[in-house]
Parts: sequence; C-alpha cells; structure tokens
Amino acid sequence: VAALLSSRIENRRAFADVQRQQSLMSNLINSIPDLIFYKGMDGTYLGANNAFAGLVGRPVDKIVDHSDYDLFPQEVADFFRENDRVMLEQGESRSNEEWLDFPDGRHLLYDTLKTPLYGPDEDIIGMLGISRDITERKEQEAALAQQRERLSDAVRTAQLGYWEFDFATGNFTFDEDLYELLGTSVEA
Repeated sequence: VAALLSSRIENRRAFADVQRQQSLMSNLINSIPDLIFYKGMDGTYLGANNAFAGLVGRPVDKIVDHSDYDLFPQEVADFFRENDRVMLEQGESRSNEEWLDFPDGRHLLYDTLKTPLYGPDEDIIGMLGISRDITERKEQEAALAQQRERLSDAVRTAQLGYWEFDFATGNFTFDEDLYELLGTSVEA
C-alpha cells in the first residue's frame, strides 16, 4: 500500500511539473509582441500566441487544428502555403516581407521568418513562424532616403562640394565639386 501511495504521489508531482512547464512556455510565448505560430506538415496550426490570435481575430483555441484557408482569404492563404512549401522543401529558414490586414483595419508590413520545426527524432514535423512588425522602420527608412535625395539635389543645384566621414571605417569621402572648389584634383 505504501509503495502504491508513493507512486501516486510521484505521478502527481510529475504531472504538476509538466503543467508548470507548459504554463511557463505559454506565458513566455504570449509575452512576445511578435506574431508566433507553428504548423504541422499539412499546414494545420498546432499553436500560436495571443499576438497571432489578434491578427486572425480568433482566440488561440479556435486557430489550432485549422489551416490558412480557414483563417485567411484565398489569395493570402495561397501566399502563406507557398512560402511554407518552399521552406519545408528546402529544409532551412526562410524570411520574407508581407503586408497583413488585421480585423481592426490596420494594414501593417511584417518581416516573417519561417523555420523547420523538428521532432524528438530530428525529423521535420512542421514549421515555426515569427513575424515582426517593420512598418515604422520601413517608413523611417523611406523618409531618410527621401531626405538624402533632397540634400543631394540641393548640393548639386548649389554646386557646393561636400564630404562625408564614415565613423565605422574612419574614412573621408569627397565629391568632385569640393576638389574643384579647393582648386585641386582627385589625384593630388
């Protein structure tokens, strides 16, 4: 009787440990603001975080066991499945940018990394995806490029010379107009 009781207590402890680990993993995944999702080889969702649920407009338990075709318009689902297929075929991580539409009307640009999901025997059993919102960064990059172009146009129009210093390399770069203004040449 004592051995049976000890065995039951040990089983309950093991079960409680597994539940704590699952709860911790769930909390970790849901703490990440990026969209996280994982699918089986057939494209059926095995899980996702709350951020991904926000994209889909469904709770996580209504995403599991569904495919992209159940959750997204046909064209979007086709795009996702094709990226999944290529990544699984190559057996290596793959990244792409994609515009995503949220139920609340937001239209945001995401950088999505898809990578093979391995089982205990090292075989690929599906895929893991992580999508990060890069909308603001891309807007800032575009604004910076536009400002650089305006500055370059202004310098060309004013026929002023300029130089740049690269902090990473410690090198100066001079344009030809600056040499002319200084009365020297590139070769000098």
